[in-house]
Amino acid sequence: MLAQSNATVTVNASHVEGIIQGFGQYNSFSPNTYPNNSSAESIPNEDFEILDQVNHKIIRLWVRFQGIYDFVSDTYDFGYKPGYFEKSSEISDELLINYDGDNSYVFDAANQRVEIPQSGGSSIFLTYAKYQEVQENILSYYKSNFPKLIYVEVRNEKGAAINSGQYYEFYKIMYRAINQVNASLNPSKPLKIGGPITASFGNDIQVFLDQYAADPSSQKKLDFIAWHEYLFFGETLTQRVEDDRAVLEGWLAARNLPTNLPALVTETGIFPGGECGHGRIGENDCGSVTSADLAADKLANAAAMANMHYYYLNANSAFSSNAGDVFPFYWTPNHLFNARKDLVVRTQSGIPEPTFNVMKMQSLMEKARVTATSNGTDANGNGVNAVASRSNDQITTMLWNYQYTNNTSYNITFQLNNIPSSIGGSSFTYEVYKVDANTSNFNNGGASNAFLTKVTQETVSASTSLTKSITLGKNAVALVVVRAGTLQPDFTLRAVDYSGKSTNTNISSGSTGTYADLPSSSGFIEWNPTLLAGNYDLRIVYANGSTTSRDLNLVLNGTNNQSVSFSPTGSWANLGSVTLSGINLSQNPIIRLDGVNGPNIYKIEVFENSVSNQLEYISDEYSSKSSDVQILTNSTGTYADFPSGSGFLEWLVNPGNGTFNLEFQYANGSSTSRSLDLKVNGSTIQTINFNPTGSWSTLTTVTISTQNFGSGNSTLRIEGTNGPNVYKATFVQTSSGN
Repeated sequence: MLAQSNATVTVNASHVEGIIQGFGQYNSFSPNTYPNNSSAESIPNEDFEILDQVNHKIIRLWVRFQGIYDFVSDTYDFGYKPGYFEKSSEISDELLINYDGDNSYVFDAANQRVEIPQSGGSSIFLTYAKYQEVQENILSYYKSNFPKLIYVEVRNEKGAAINSGQYYEFYKIMYRAINQVNASLNPSKPLKIGGPITASFGNDIQVFLDQYAADPSSQKKLDFIAWHEYLFFGETLTQRVEDDRAVLEGWLAARNLPTNLPALVTETGIFPGGECGHGRIGENDCGSVTSADLAADKLANAAAMANMHYYYLNANSAFSSNAGDVFPFYWTPNHLFNARKDLVVRTQSGIPEPTFNVMKMQSLMEKARVTATSNGTDANGNGVNAVASRSNDQITTMLWNYQYTNNTSYNITFQLNNIPSSIGGSSFTYEVYKVDANTSNFNNGGASNAFLTKVTQETVSASTSLTKSITLGKNAVALVVVRAGTLQPDFTLRAVDYSGKSTNTNISSGSTGTYADLPSSSGFIEWNPTLLAGNYDLRIVYANGSTTSRDLNLVLNGTNNQSVSFSPTGSWANLGSVTLSGINLSQNPIIRLDGVNGPNIYKIEVFENSVSNQLEYISDEYSSKSSDVQILTNSTGTYADFPSGSGFLEWLVNPGNGTFNLEFQYANGSSTSRSLDLKVNGSTIQTINFNPTGSWSTLTTVTISTQNFGSGNSTLRIEGTNGPNVYKATFVQTSSGN
């Protein structure tokens, strides 16, 4: 049972503390984060479109050089995870690689050679010079082909090797290789090297710093310090990480090393190790994991990242007495065996998990941090916390209630003071987005409830201050946005634009505009707008000149959603409005108002909260087809069955302006690939190959990248001989449009 408590968060919008550098914009992509819609160990292209929403500053990638270089044949294969570097480079300002090798390699400093054990007990020996040459060739390839590559981490969580000295032997080879690559390529942004990438912040870092300080080489190079930090399940001291930067600077100063070296915490979180259940404190204490436990863990992870990264932010030089900065990374879009860390849903394409929604909140913060305080924080730094920022026309505040397995819910008084005149000098907009157990959470409601959702939206009269109440349950996170100006609707459904009405509903005009005059008996008016599926606010503009409230039902796609009460407006010439928040609409919904003796309805203003970037056309929504293409249904859904002869299926589509990926869902139970031509407005775009799916009941997708569509209707046709079973076509928006 949840306990209830109160807290106050106070924001002083006039007190700028410093500049935020890339909050929530550092990410670590595991080696399975590469685009492939048919491989179980990869993520689909649609997931990259989701990840691109945070405008990454740095993405961390992995290179295993033993997978690139063949020590026996002395050859290189750079076909490593096709698309891994390409897609990541598209969505990030810079790249970092974790550069690792096999743990079995033995570095022999006395003989300047590396022993590489082989199967059967034999070994290959390479001189340090040859081994360095291999690293130079690999690094040169990646730097030449991906100029955004800047940072090179040497190895990953090798505590034993650090203490034995083996790690530093490899580190020396790597800094010499990087020096050679920089000298050879002379890039505008040279490669930087860092270490020791330990599993936690602790003594192994000091061992590495001792080794580096004792290294007499004039070539030695250390551009950043890197480590990982997991708070191991039940550990509650997330505040502790704020002190790590100051401790590190003490270690650096003690060894006469620069104290302003950047620190990159390239993996962060509270869940290391395997797929263990909620609240367990042992890394391998997995037991049985229920879906409820997993959902609770995913939400706890999201709130923990908000709290943990807040304390890292506090440690940066702009907000402390420290000389340098620390940048925490998320980990990872899709973990091979620990779904609690996932940023995107692994069972569906292009759907965020709660942790990504928190990451997106962080990335939406403004650059200038302003003072925010909370009295709801406990001795460990957990509970209710906040960080605030502003620009000339917007103030953003993140609030969260990190509880992990505790159960306290908070009623928060949000007090915003000293709103600048550029925002509060006239009416302004107040919005709240939320991630909690029931909101912006795929694990409760599926894909339709997965995207970051606006739960509050209202216009506020001019003022220099604002007081609001916000409730945050266990591990809930909110983003409050206060912006200049009043909110304009994304779509307007005017009475005159109705798609259907009862015969006794009249469309009339007066001095205040055109309206639907609902009758004293039962009547209705409805609209069928072209909208993407998503979460919306509906503001109904009306007049009610009677002395009592009048009611109408909001009916969506034939199902009653709620009863709406329309209070008196004083006269039939005075307009009022009722706002319905958080209405989930299907793609191209039928929106109806019906009832007895309703008010005059002028329009419905539609405001987007969280809208899908996907527009679907299923097979039976075709506009035309050849007579020999059959529309059939089985246990997997409705599909178009293409004949052995020539046939076609065509849709009339209107995705709007912008650039789209086009995804076809299909089944091909044959043993060979089948193909169809893709035509837009009669012109052949390309031939699509539909690879075998194993059976006619196994579905997969094929994606056609970057198609441009203008405004208005277009015809989309797939045509050919002996095609697969095609279930639907989905437009996935990749650039701005409607």
